[in-house]
Amino acid sequence: MLAFDATYKKHKYKCPFVVFSGVNHHNQTIIFATAIISNEVERTHVWLLEQFLAAMKGKAPIFVITDGDLAMKNAIKRVFPKSYHRLCVWHLLRNAMSNIDNADFIPYLKKCMFGDHEVWKFEKLWNEMVIEFGLEENSWINEMFEKRNMWATSHIRGNFFAGIRTTSRCEAFHNDIRTINFRIEIIE
Repeated sequence: MLAFDATYKKHKYKCPFVVFSGVNHHNQTIIFATAIISNEVERTHVWLLEQFLAAMKGKAPIFVITDGDLAMKNAIKRVFPKSYHRLCVWHLLRNAMSNIDNADFIPYLKKCMFGDHEVWKFEKLWNEMVIEFGLEENSWINEMFEKRNMWATSHIRGNFFAGIRTTSRCEAFHNDIRTINFRIEIIE
């Protein structure tokens, strides 16, 4: 299991601070590696994941959870082709709130997201939700439906995720990082 989180950018250089975290056999958060990257393009993510893979002696994670960034997604596909890529539930719900301007929508989405339904039941609930809120032409909703095998419980059943649904296990680590002064060295 690997959470690939590049959402922390609060240090004074404003460069993404990447945290690779996971869990041990006691379900405790562990930090595998960290990095500061200059940009969040696919090429940079590929290089970073290749370095991580080398540090792990070629052992790729069973699954990777991310915020859904396209550059990350493509890099994961290239470097960890056999790893299952899952989307972070917290980021999905946050994006839902910013893309669908109706607070009543979230409980319906959660029912689709977390319900351990058969696929046909998920699709029935999804269609009912789309009609209920008039979202037939909403591009974000259509994109999420296309990605359902990366987040919907009914579509990811049978895969091992160690109970992990979000990239947020390293939030305490982010708090610790806020107090550190970074010294950046450019490696060419």
